[in-house]
Amino acid sequence: MGIMATAYIALFAGLSSMPILAKIIIVILSAILGAPWATIAGGLRAYLSIDEVPVTLIMNYIAYYILNYLVRGPWKGKETYGYIRTDLLPQDVWFINLPTITIPGIGEVSINNNSRSYTTINNNIHWAMVSFKKHNNRFKDTYTRVKP
Repeated sequence: MGIMATAYIALFAGLSSMPILAKIIIVILSAILGAPWATIAGGLRAYLSIDEVPVTLIMNYIAYYILNYLVRGPWKGKETYGYIRTDLLPQDVWFINLPTITIPGIGEVSINNNSRSYTTINNNIHWAMVSFKKHNNRFKDTYTRVKP
């Protein structure tokens, strides 16, 4: 449901002239509409002990049919040339140029399509997990031995 909010804001809200405001509203509205959608599965799990895996699989089909209705009906694009789809999102509201942050000891952190950033982060996460695993096993071996 959050992605539907994103598409609606990008296509119909008229905020493409204010891209920073549009992106902030997209993130906030997507979280506000996505949270209740996720709460359905969580509530069924918490109160009725229904496993969330089949519930979320079924909910994916429900979301698909809702989005399919919107794309074929009210959101159908004017410039789709015979295909059933929406118009393209304005390029001003694309999340393509997000900032890169350098964190000491970790490296560059970015969501952009920058393979070097992904590699740096992946290597550091792998090193941290392996180090933690070694330390954790040492801790368990020291304190869980059966004393005679």
